[in-house]
Amino acid sequence: MAYCFFGLLQSLDPLCVLGFRRFRLSVFRQKSERVCSVVMTVSGLTKSESFSSFGHQNALSEPGFMHELQIIKAVIIDDESKARINLKNVLAKCEPGVEVQSEFGSPEEVLRNPDVLGDVDCLFLDIQMPGLNGFDFLEQIDYSNMMVVFVTAYSSYALRAIKANALDYILKPIKISELRITINKLYKRKEMLRNESERSVYSKSLENSINHFYQKTPPKITIPTRHGFKIIDSAELCWVQADGNYSWIHLNGERAELVTRTIGHFEDILDSEKFVRVHNSSLINLDFLAEFSFEGGGTAFLKDGTSLNIAKRRLKTFKQRVDAYYS
Repeated sequence: MAYCFFGLLQSLDPLCVLGFRRFRLSVFRQKSERVCSVVMTVSGLTKSESFSSFGHQNALSEPGFMHELQIIKAVIIDDESKARINLKNVLAKCEPGVEVQSEFGSPEEVLRNPDVLGDVDCLFLDIQMPGLNGFDFLEQIDYSNMMVVFVTAYSSYALRAIKANALDYILKPIKISELRITINKLYKRKEMLRNESERSVYSKSLENSINHFYQKTPPKITIPTRHGFKIIDSAELCWVQADGNYSWIHLNGERAELVTRTIGHFEDILDSEKFVRVHNSSLINLDFLAEFSFEGGGTAFLKDGTSLNIAKRRLKTFKQRVDAYYS
């Protein structure tokens, strides 16, 4: 009966798994070793099984199971009191694995009490606030050991900076379904950030999002890879080729790389003055455009020798964008 219990738990719908307590299951988290001890009483006997909350792959595949095994300690920073209360209540009701340790109405309050961030896993951070905004705040703290979820109804440009760096965000008003998706990403990201190199990439992505927002440097973007994330300089991105729900990115002087993002995603996050969609299947960087010909209805030739057809309905916009970019 004992061995059947775990099989049953893993076969349940993720939301049902949150009802572990109904099975009289006690989970004790030991912070020092990141180990969970699951103690079950079966037929008058006690059986204990211990496993790493980060290493148990089957557990990680079930969002509800992950919630029980890991705790995410969070701080909310938002100038709207109703927004803070709403987020805190929704998290308490739907995501018991997220512990809101404190909440603040302004970044300045946190800066006056920096110790509150000492043991935090995640910041739920509004962007547009009186005084310091969310990006201003990030510039003044050490975020190397924490995750950030932007909670915002702010401008599309801010979202472009966030999306370009593969960061997490929730739009106001908050939808429970979107919040659950974001929290499940946080559990996976928390595991990934145990790796020092991945943690460094994530911190760099946050830094790039700040620079992108203020246009301090040529924007860099973060793209997902098989094992984590990779940061690339968008100035070195020659063109993007659609492949269903994936894309091939062609970097200057490098081999094409397949990534789990649509071409629409790249069109959304990249500089619209420089990157032009010439076809449903291709997006080009005008810095790498070498020649244009009306032959074949319209063809763009890139500096690396690539030739790309231009869709008839996009030809007029393409010529206008080229004239504006090089004028």
